[in-house]
Order: sequence, then C-alpha cells, then structure tokens
Amino acid sequence: MSLDPKPLQASQNSPSLAFIMDAFKSHSIAFDSPIFTLAAHPSEPLFTAGLLSGHVYTYTWPKEAPSADEDFEGDDALPSGYKVAWKTRRHKGSCRSVVYSGDGQLLYSAGTDSLIKCASTTTGQVTSKAVIPPTTSSPDGPTYLHALTPQHLLLGTDSGTVHLYDTRTALPVKPTTTWTSIHDDYISSITPLPPTSESTSNLPKQFLVTGDSTISVLDIRKGVLARSEDQENETLSSCVVAGGVGKGGRSTRAYVGMGDGVVHAFERGVWSDMCERIKIGSRGMDVDVLQEYALTGDNELHKGKCIVVGCSDGRARVVRLGGNKVVRVFDHDGEDGDGQEEGISGIAFDCDGAMMTAGGSVVKIWYMEDAGGDVDDSEADDSSNDESEQDSDDSDEPDQPPAKAKGRTLESDSEDSDGDAGSKSSQRRRKRRKNKHQATGPRKPQFNGLD
Repeated sequence: MSLDPKPLQASQNSPSLAFIMDAFKSHSIAFDSPIFTLAAHPSEPLFTAGLLSGHVYTYTWPKEAPSADEDFEGDDALPSGYKVAWKTRRHKGSCRSVVYSGDGQLLYSAGTDSLIKCASTTTGQVTSKAVIPPTTSSPDGPTYLHALTPQHLLLGTDSGTVHLYDTRTALPVKPTTTWTSIHDDYISSITPLPPTSESTSNLPKQFLVTGDSTISVLDIRKGVLARSEDQENETLSSCVVAGGVGKGGRSTRAYVGMGDGVVHAFERGVWSDMCERIKIGSRGMDVDVLQEYALTGDNELHKGKCIVVGCSDGRARVVRLGGNKVVRVFDHDGEDGDGQEEGISGIAFDCDGAMMTAGGSVVKIWYMEDAGGDVDDSEADDSSNDESEQDSDDSDEPDQPPAKAKGRTLESDSEDSDGDAGSKSSQRRRKRRKNKHQATGPRKPQFNGLD
C-alpha cells in the first residue's frame, strides 16, 4: 500500500546562502575526456578518476598543507600540490566504475571491454583480472562496483544482474555467486545497509540495489528479500544514513535519487514504498549521485545529518535532513562552464575531509577557506593530459607522470566507447542505458594474461 507522502520542497531561499558559500573555495583538475567514475582512498591522500576514454588516473597530494609561499609553477604543476601518482589506459572503451578495497591496498576497475581489473593502489600495476560473464545473447557491460568486505566484491551490470567475487587471493575466473534479473534494466547503484546489532562480523550483508523504476534489498546469504513498488521514474542513485533521521532521530533511512528531480526516502524494513519525497529541482533534472555529506569544517553538520545531491544541471546541493532544506549549493560548472550543462557524475570525500565533485571533464576539490589555509585558488591545466605515443590500447603498465604538458587530446575507442555522437546530456545518461549507449555492442573480451 502506498503511503502517499506529502511532497516536501527543499527550499533554497536562504538569505545568507550567498554569503556562506563565499567561505568555500575549489581547485580544478581538467581532463581531455569526460569522467564516468570517481573514488577516494579510505585513508591515504589518493583519488582515482575513470574516464570515457578508458583511462584511469590516480592523483596524490601532500599530507601536510603546503606553505603559502611554496612554488608550484613548474611545467607539471597542479593546484595545491596535487600530482599524478600514475595513469594508464586501463580499458578498451569506457571505464565505467572504480572502487578501492576496504583496506585501500587494491583498486578495482570495470570497463565496457567486459573486464574487471585489480591493480596495486600505489603503483597501478595490474595483479589480476576477470571476464564479466555474458548474457545469453551478448557480452554484459558493468555499471557499478562495490567493495563488499576485505574479501569480496559486488558488480552490477547492464542486464540487471549482480555478481559476487571472492577476492581473497585474486580475481577468480568466475563469480562465486550470481543473482540474475534483480532489475529489468541496468543496476544504477549498490549501497550497503549497516550491520545490525546481532552481527558478529560487523560487516554488511544486506544491500540496497537500484535499477529501472524500483529498489531491491539483496542479502548475500539469502538472495533478494524485498522489492519496492514501481516508483514511476528511474531510480538512479542511492545512499543510506544510519541514525539521526526520522522520528526521534533513531531511524536508518535509504535515500534514492530519481530521474525527475526528486529524492525518495525509504524507512529501513519498510521497503514497499517511500516514506518521504524530497523535491530537489525541476522535473527534467536527474539526481545522478547521492552521498552522505561530510565536508570537514562545515558548521552545517552540527545542525543535523545532511546528504549531498549531485544533479544533471551541474550543481551539488546539500540537503539537511529532517527539515529537508537545501543549505548549500556547489556550482560545479561555475564561471568556467561553456554554457552547456555538465551533470555531476561523481562525488567523493577524501581522507582530509575535502569534497570532490566530477562533472564533464573536470574534478573540483572543495574546501573551507579557513580550514584549508591560505592556498592559491587559481585553476591549473592538468599536465597529465599528455598521452604519449607509447600509451598502448590496453596497457596495464601505468605511465609515469609526464614531464611537460603538450596538450594532446585523448582518443576514445570508437567501437567500445560510451561517447558516441549526441548531446552532452545524452552522453552522460548513455553510460547507464542498457545496450542503448554504445555505437556498437562490446567486442568479445580478450583475456591474454596480464597484458
């Protein structure tokens, strides 16, 4: 039975919002290819971006903030001491998803070449890889990776399937367990539900899985436990907030981003339909990314739990839960935009508590001016955009950071890439569309050792 909740408008009419936002600054790192996926290391100063071109870049920065007079004017300079730790063309076609292992020692990536690759976080060297099982008629493309535990990995696909891999030694040739047709369309997100008080391992075993116009709850021991009613629009993203919400502030709620500018809230244990509907923007706007908000130094966090909502209009909105009020708006496009909206494709929080947003071909690192110190706010061109002639089609040997930027353009694989002709908004959505976003279907994966 539908609860038919009253829509709650997330108000943006805060008189002091413009003044408050003056305290937030950002640095930009530009790429020559759109960014599909973004991940931050759980404990070290590293973040990784996976690109439409199949390239994977990992950046690092000093653990201690650079002094105000430190020189960053070299040919390979990046803002605030950021530098390329390693880069490589990891996948033929697009890199759809990247994720760090729980201990941060390994980085997993999945691409439209129907391969999952496991690499060393520090060197980028591939240690193992596996072919994603095909459907009955064609290869199956990946859509979402989640590091389940220190020993397991979950993968969602275009066909609505979820695979479980045992990673205690290396990526196995075949997944340990497969759940088919969890959804009728692609898996758009996989989010862990916090372990209950009865858990002996203190590791999650139940997961919220979104796809088509419903949500499902997957228990890796028992299979699908529940599925919601049709939400009448695409379910595109999700996050779970434990405690601090709902009546008495004791509830755990799942928040699901929809394709009509709305976030649906679900009470844990009551999965049939939403308990709350938070209107974020206009009907034509997608809520592509959801995260619990955790930007270090933001006083808004003292007032209650918040989520950050990445939207197709290029803005990340922070919503304080309870009152469901928009209290921050981070304009990713800003004054640097070219007049065409670039939706938010990824949000992550680094180990220092800075928020990173990815959209179009730019990653922005946001920080509080007081918390971040006196740092130059100018944007620097990403010197790593140089792709040498030696950058192979499917190299698992990471390239060393280039000595000098030459401004070349990355070339995406025309047969495998998600970036076929169309508007920027259609390219952004194409990465999530089952068998509709590729100029041709993915080729049969080639798996010859660790090439």
